[in-house]
Amino acid sequence: MALEGLTGAFHHLKKGQSVFWSKGDIIVRLWRVRRLLRMINTIHDITTVDTGRKDRKTNLEIKKPYSVVQHNKFKKGIDEQTSTSVIAQL
Repeated sequence: MALEGLTGAFHHLKKGQSVFWSKGDIIVRLWRVRRLLRMINTIHDITTVDTGRKDRKTNLEIKKPYSVVQHNKFKKGIDEQTSTSVIAQL
């Protein structure tokens, strides 16, 4: 499948579901949370990990792709540095 149609073809995914494609070291992953999240990754694999939290409605363990967990863990410092440098340029 060509990657041009990734958005429209996968709106049927339910919350927590994902699909992925890989070629060489590049992984393209679509993951449904509240909306469809599209990721291109060259560092992490397709591992899904438990977050240690449970969904209030279903009482099931919440699982996330490892790449999302890592991004959320380390993004704060990068975002603060980026926003500070943008403000400094103004």
